[in-house]
Amino acid sequence: MWSYHFFPEETFLELVISLPCAVLLREVHVVPHMTSLSSKYSLICIKMNSLSQFNCNNIVDKSACPSAIMIEISRDKSNLTLPMGPPVNCCGMSNITIQLTQPEVAQTVLLRLFKPKDSSNLGLSQIRLLGSTTFSEAALQGLSAVESVRSFESRYMF
Repeated sequence: MWSYHFFPEETFLELVISLPCAVLLREVHVVPHMTSLSSKYSLICIKMNSLSQFNCNNIVDKSACPSAIMIEISRDKSNLTLPMGPPVNCCGMSNITIQLTQPEVAQTVLLRLFKPKDSSNLGLSQIRLLGSTTFSEAALQGLSAVESVRSFESRYMF
């Protein structure tokens, strides 16, 4: 779990991920932290589950989720990054998946996380970069990013 507290004048935070080698990046997945589910919504979920088929797993405390995410990449380890599109609105989402319009070679990925609308706190549980190295097995077989990750995870479970 990672968290950050925004100062009043801050509107976004930049996280820079440097990879050991260049990859062909296809997707970025971000999972906001969800501890507030057990405290804030547990009573509501228990009552609603007894009355109907209500799925509480999709409820996210909006204060933990960024209001938007923008992705920028660099093909080398320089400070010069290229935006991959406009910020993606993601307020209140439990799983954020951002697909690049086309795969891009990247060695550095910058995630610009915008301050939540209702809070000055931001929490993340996971960031996943889906892609493949140039000479990886998945790239040679032409697998998609999701198939590549499933293949990797099935061989290297921790």
